[in-house]
Amino acid sequence: MNIMLRLFFNILLLLPLCVYSQNYEAEIDSLNSKASQYIHIDLDSAYSFSEQAIQKSQKEHYQKGEMEGQYQKGRALFDQARRILSMQAAEQSLVIAEKTNSYSGKKNALNLIGKIQNHAKQYNEGIKTVRTNLKLATAEKDSTEMALMTNFLGIFKNKLGEKDSALHYTMQSIKINKDLNAQKALAYNYNSLGIHHYENRNLDSSFFYFRTALKIRTDLKLPNQSIEAYNNLGYVFLLEKMPDSAIVYFQECIRICLEYGKKSNLAIAYKNIAES
Repeated sequence: MNIMLRLFFNILLLLPLCVYSQNYEAEIDSLNSKASQYIHIDLDSAYSFSEQAIQKSQKEHYQKGEMEGQYQKGRALFDQARRILSMQAAEQSLVIAEKTNSYSGKKNALNLIGKIQNHAKQYNEGIKTVRTNLKLATAEKDSTEMALMTNFLGIFKNKLGEKDSALHYTMQSIKINKDLNAQKALAYNYNSLGIHHYENRNLDSSFFYFRTALKIRTDLKLPNQSIEAYNNLGYVFLLEKMPDSAIVYFQECIRICLEYGKKSNLAIAYKNIAES
């Protein structure tokens, strides 16, 4: 009986620790969830939530919370056009993901690093990053990520001037996304096709694919991607020597940038409308 009593009291003593552990993990997870939600609403708030999540995670040695917090912080910084700080956060997230062997953590961090490299015009480095992520996704049989990375390869190949290779990867990605009925991912594909036809001066085809991408992105309420689509449509009208129509699309782009605080896109949008 004495042994049973001691065991019972030991369990009672451990219960508060278990409850505390569950509470702080839930609190940190909630902060990261809020950071993710506010990315499309208020970047300063998104950054603040992610910073709180990181600090609490470091205090409690909660690696998953810190990994996710660094990723969300990197996303917010990227949208604020603070690429160096964004890269630092993404790399920190990747270090923790590799240490804990978290597939989702590695996938997210590499995806963000690839985006930063794309905007920094580090195309060869970006291809290495994307191939690493594609290899991980293939091993996990993650079709959604495979399609995304294949499309990303097409984007990098296009920017390196390898047009045939770029189109090959884009069409591969479209096939996967159509099977998955992944509308958001298909919008990326159609945007890539729009760029392909734009650069080949097939303006009718380019306009069609950009408009298709814009419709999906508007329906899904994706501000970052909608900004890109409006900009691209403006470029088509400039090539068509229709500046009045181009200005309409560039103004829409500026409106969304201001509404969502997308500083990284705002300077380009103002430059475009000035040239129009």
